[in-house]
Amino acid sequence: MIDLFTDQAQLKPIMPVKKINFGLLYIGLMIFVLGVAYYFRERNEIQIFIPFNKFWAILLIFSGLSIIAARTFKMIVVGVFLTLFIVYLSVLTLLKPLDYFQIIKEEQKIPLEETQITYDLLLDNQSTNINIKSSENIKNIESLFESNYASLKPEIPSDNDSKIIYKNNETWKGVGNYYKNLNIDLPLNKDYKATITGAYNNINLSLNNLRMKSLVVNVRVSNIKIDLKDIKSDMDLDINSTLSLLKIENTQDVGVELIINNTVSNLNIGNLVKQDNEDKVIYKSNDFDSKSEKVKINLNTKVSLVEVK
Repeated sequence: MIDLFTDQAQLKPIMPVKKINFGLLYIGLMIFVLGVAYYFRERNEIQIFIPFNKFWAILLIFSGLSIIAARTFKMIVVGVFLTLFIVYLSVLTLLKPLDYFQIIKEEQKIPLEETQITYDLLLDNQSTNINIKSSENIKNIESLFESNYASLKPEIPSDNDSKIIYKNNETWKGVGNYYKNLNIDLPLNKDYKATITGAYNNINLSLNNLRMKSLVVNVRVSNIKIDLKDIKSDMDLDINSTLSLLKIENTQDVGVELIINNTVSNLNIGNLVKQDNEDKVIYKSNDFDSKSEKVKINLNTKVSLVEVK
């Protein structure tokens, strides 16, 4: 029965206890711990590796902890203890010692046929760096692949086949510190055509004394550096992917024609002279026609900086 004579001042509203979201507590602690671990990773003491197949587990843990109701002191203590324990197990899974990813080096030699003059190099990889250079003292194409999570075996051409394929699209298995470089040495007594696809941080091409007839770059890359010193043939270079820097070096003895078909933010092109052309933006060396070796560069995509020295 309701007492109508009860003093209304004595009736105090009962405020519900705010529920603690242990899912957010779990995510917050994980971010904090991984941030501390990242600091020590920079000091070369530890590294973080988050496998992609663990993301579902983390999502389920977050969802489960988020629906736990804890409105009493006892349940709050139990929830906090459970969250800390799960954070501990998660951290043990995600933090790895420095030698967890061992760098494996794979050396390959591809014998070349005496009667085969031209070889097509098809490079389809996802690497940190790719380095291609000439070498005087070799008769075979030699490659060195370095990685801490993948392997690469080039496809050797069969009879009457000029294609040599370096293909490795093995994707990352998680978020971590990956390392993958490809180095290729080319002998001098052959003609080459190269097509580069995939994704790279840097592409370095030292074409000294090489007969590189054409080079097509259809790749996601940050920087491309090409050394043209003492090249032994004309070359067509087609850039079909966005990049930050294209650097062409040692062009003093080479005729260079630069054709810009897209946007270039900055140009540092040395002694190249702009040509009169209504359809395209073209720059050429002053003595282009008199040079015995000529390089034609087609920029078909956006580039932040082009340097020609």
